[in-house]
Amino acid sequence: MIPVWRRNYDVLVNVTNICDARCVMCNIWKNQEGPKSWLSPEMLRTVKPLSTVSFAGGEPFLHRQIVEIVRAVHQQNPRAKVVFSSNGFRPEPIVEKVRQILEFHRNVQVTISLDGVGEVHDRIRGIPGAWNKVNRTFDRLGEIGLKQRNFAFTITRDNFAALPGVYAHARSKGAGLSLAVAQSSKFLNVEIPPIEFEMVYPYLAPIVEAHLKSGNPMDWVRAFFQFGVLRYLDTRQRPIECDVFEHQFMIDQAGEVLSCHPLLLRAGSLGEEELPKILTCPLANKMKKELRTCHACWEVCTARSAIRTNLFKVGVWVVGNKILAHLGLWSGRRGSFLFPLTRRKPS
Repeated sequence: MIPVWRRNYDVLVNVTNICDARCVMCNIWKNQEGPKSWLSPEMLRTVKPLSTVSFAGGEPFLHRQIVEIVRAVHQQNPRAKVVFSSNGFRPEPIVEKVRQILEFHRNVQVTISLDGVGEVHDRIRGIPGAWNKVNRTFDRLGEIGLKQRNFAFTITRDNFAALPGVYAHARSKGAGLSLAVAQSSKFLNVEIPPIEFEMVYPYLAPIVEAHLKSGNPMDWVRAFFQFGVLRYLDTRQRPIECDVFEHQFMIDQAGEVLSCHPLLLRAGSLGEEELPKILTCPLANKMKKELRTCHACWEVCTARSAIRTNLFKVGVWVVGNKILAHLGLWSGRRGSFLFPLTRRKPS
């Protein structure tokens, strides 16, 4: 649990641009290994103070020094939440590395990609047997005592109808389900046409409603984020303005401090400057102002800090919409007066 009063950063750290999946919505797996394919633990020595650090890639558990990387973060941020985004294809190596990390840092979550049930997931991820590997990894992580295990579903034109089945599977495993929408990304080397709201709505809206009816506060936050996904698909507007370089940012495998994976706007390099100087330099300050009105994405890594900063308004939204859900009156087709951008149609 992250204390809401802390004004620390959320950072997405892509520790490598190498991946062993063959996903239909991402081309990062086409990268060839080079001298800057693997982040050095030394690069993270000035990265603080953090609330959440999300390790991704590529596939983060392919990094031979991933345990040392987490240790470097832990030394500066012992209370930070550590989140891994993994494809789960290598059960035993993943489990062993997580076991080592848990020996010195307990606040760890592993989120495993799951984009369909059975053959659908194998097809989306481009790896035969991927479904079985993912579930094996999930189960084995539970066996070593990892409490925070979730699945993540990426909405594409090829799998949107599989969302209810994946949600049911996650619930059967006692796991949460985070969402992302496949989109164009410079970091992932991919161009993807926007996905239509009406395509996704019948499959996602019932899940938002179920989260609103839940007694679990984490589900209420998920409901707001997923409502934001629906409204983003309809309006192409983030519900809450972007706070990049103010409360969140990205680090790539070369130690570059960047805005986000869709845009890759550079503020500086950890190989040249310490993080505090990078985040307060004239270029970063200029981008803080300019990117507040950016609507390139609405994703967990860029929404987490925005939700925390606006927690009171999000709470009011939850109360009102929870009542509507229990009365059978909730609809994700309507925007919110609390978050005007959810009501604005694209021009």
